[in-house]
Amino acid sequence: MDRGKNSPVVARNVGFVVYYAILAVITLLMMRPEVEEYPMAIRLVYLALVFAPLLYAKEFTPFAVTAFYTISYCSFVGLLPFSIIYPFACLFFLWLISKQRARIPLVFVISLFYFFLMSVFFFDFEETGVLWIGILMIFMLSAYIRKEKELTIFAYGFVLVSFILSMVFLLNIEHFMYAYTHTAEDFDRSGWLNPNVFGGTIGCGTVIAAGLTLDGKKKPILLRLVLIVTLFISFAVLAMNASRGSLIAAVLGSLLFLIINKRISLLGKLLIIALAAAFVYALYANSFLDLLIQRFQEEMDEESGGGRFAIWSKKLELFNEMEPIKRLFGIGQLETIDTGRHIRTHNDFLTAYMAYGIIGLIFFIIILFRPFYNKFSFKKTVAILPYMVFLLVECFLLEPLMRGYFVFIAFFLFVNKYCSIYFDNSSEKSLSNGK
Repeated sequence: MDRGKNSPVVARNVGFVVYYAILAVITLLMMRPEVEEYPMAIRLVYLALVFAPLLYAKEFTPFAVTAFYTISYCSFVGLLPFSIIYPFACLFFLWLISKQRARIPLVFVISLFYFFLMSVFFFDFEETGVLWIGILMIFMLSAYIRKEKELTIFAYGFVLVSFILSMVFLLNIEHFMYAYTHTAEDFDRSGWLNPNVFGGTIGCGTVIAAGLTLDGKKKPILLRLVLIVTLFISFAVLAMNASRGSLIAAVLGSLLFLIINKRISLLGKLLIIALAAAFVYALYANSFLDLLIQRFQEEMDEESGGGRFAIWSKKLELFNEMEPIKRLFGIGQLETIDTGRHIRTHNDFLTAYMAYGIIGLIFFIIILFRPFYNKFSFKKTVAILPYMVFLLVECFLLEPLMRGYFVFIAFFLFVNKYCSIYFDNSSEKSLSNGK
């Protein structure tokens, strides 16, 4: 009898899954390097195709918004309208009529108010405008995620992002690289998008795919196959993309899932590691790791423009010579970029410190580590450790949160909701509606 009552709901959910799967395939086919820009009319139609079904399937809202917004703005051909205002307005409308509401915890209110006040003071909205709109979108999305089912659907949005962007890379590899067939002296990334952002975005879905693959829950064979394929092609693309920080973060996060998994025997873990090692060797033997090796060598060269240690030491040296008042309250993001070489810090902690001072760094740490200390338990800490290690490495090497990269803020929402739903035993205690 219960099955009969639930069958229309199941059929409807399957229908929306099929719909968004078809839209994902269309998205992949539309991302062609020969298309420089789609007309606004096509972009608006695509916007409607993403958002209109959410009027009838609100539980898919975090999934659809995160997946298709991220894919559109993280490839060489944007499918949504250029301005973030368009998806923001659509989500705001859906949020208003859905009556989904959530409270923001006090620690977030205080911390974000300080950052916003400093942004106003420093006239930093040229740099932080996208960040603040993204945060508003995340708080709206958080109201939709109250149960395990909604969290699971949300998780697969990240997996979809990794799968689609990895396929875009593999199908259009010549567009991403100036030349992939090269000599050791001929490395070049001038034909790419920002490889750090691209790699980090794929990394988010890769780590979540690893968690879903190893969680021990029953899944249809097709879905499990999709997860495994996503892991293989994502790691291959991360290696060829040669974003060192993103690859390290994804490898550490995924490896931790394997290490903490109690369902897999030691022999099974060793076999998986051996398979991964063989996969890496195959990439190396076919010269797919040459650029990655070159990039790691560059990190050791202080004259290299990509050397993070050189960037950090120079910016810190100049900042610490400034007046105490600036070290306390910061100098704003625009001046942070201009301090030293005109280049970003590639480090969220350093940006928080320089842009918003010691106070800002403390607030940033309080926000970032909240999944650990809010209702602390050892079991929860172990469960979220792979996700948090990935995020912390990215924050240390990429600067994704302070730059307002939406997928990373959404990833942080996922981690908080994961804690809330699986460990706090209450859907009312989470990122946007708990103590």
